[in-house]
Amino acid sequence: MYSSLLKLMLFTSLGAFCCFAVAEETHADDTPSPLARLNEHLYDRETFERKVRALDKLYTTIAHMKMEEARSLKERGDAEGVRIALGEAGRHLAEVKEAYVLGLAHFGESALLHTFYGELLHDHLGQEHEAVKHWEEAVRLDKAYGRAQNNLGMYYLHVGRYDEGLVCMDAALAAEPGNPDWWFNMVQVYLTNFTQIMKIRGWDRAKVYEEAMRMSERALALSPSDYQLLYDHALNHFLADRFGVPPDWERAARAWQEAVKRAHNDSQRFECTLNEARVHLRAGNSGPARVCLEQARALAPDSPVVRQLLNELKD
Repeated sequence: MYSSLLKLMLFTSLGAFCCFAVAEETHADDTPSPLARLNEHLYDRETFERKVRALDKLYTTIAHMKMEEARSLKERGDAEGVRIALGEAGRHLAEVKEAYVLGLAHFGESALLHTFYGELLHDHLGQEHEAVKHWEEAVRLDKAYGRAQNNLGMYYLHVGRYDEGLVCMDAALAAEPGNPDWWFNMVQVYLTNFTQIMKIRGWDRAKVYEEAMRMSERALALSPSDYQLLYDHALNHFLADRFGVPPDWERAARAWQEAVKRAHNDSQRFECTLNEARVHLRAGNSGPARVCLEQARALAPDSPVVRQLLNELKD
C-alpha cells in the first residue's frame, strides 16, 4: 500500500501533498495512526521491515516537499507559512524516527533497521554520531550487508579513518559486487583520497587512476543507462594527466558521446557536447571540435564559453 502511494505522491503537486497532510490530521480520530498500523506487523520481522521502509520513503518524501515549500515561502517573506511547513516536515520525520525506534525495540537484531535508521539520523536529523553507532551495530550483526558496510566506510573515510574506511568499502563490494553504487562510491574515494590510497594499497599514482577507471567501467557495465555514471566516467578522463597517465582522448570522446545519449534535458546535452569539444581540442582535432561547438551553440546560443572556443578555433 505504501509503495503504491509513494509513486502517486512523487507525481503529485505540492498542493496535493498539503491536502494529504491536512486530511491525515483531520481523520486522526477515525483511522489508526501509521505507528498503530505498524504495531499490527510486529509478529514478523520481514513484514515489519518492509512496512517501515515504505513508511520511511513516503514520509521523507513528504518532508522534502515541505522543506521545498518552506524555502519558496521564505523567498516570498511568509514567515508564518515557513513555520507551518517546517513544522509539518519535522512531524513527518519524527514519525519515521518513532517507527524505527519501535522496530528496533522488538527486532534489535535487524541489520536493515539499524542501517536505515542510521541514514535517517545522519541525512535528515543531523545526528551523525548516533547514526554511526547504528551502522557499526548493523555491520556487527551482518558483515555481508553491503549497504551498512558502504555507509560506515564512507563515514570513516570522511573523518580521516582511511584504513578502516577501505576495509568497509572492500567488504561492501565483496558482499554486493552487483551494486553499481558501491563501485561509483569507491571511484570517488580513489580519485579524491589518492594520496592515502597510494599509501594503504602500496600503489603509485598511475595505478590508483587505472584502478579507479576500471571500477568506473564496472559500474557502467552494471547500469549502462545511468546518466550520472556515464557523465562521471567521461569526466574522469580529464584527470589522467594529474595521475601521470597519458590521456586516451579517443575513448574520452566516445564516453561523452555515450553520456549525451542518456542526457535528460538540453542543459545536460549542452554540457556533454561542450566537454566532447574540449576533448577534441586537447587531442588537436579542430574539425570534430568545431562540429561539437556548433551543436553546443545550437543548444545554448548565448554561451560565452562556446563563443570564446569558436573564436580561438578561427585564430
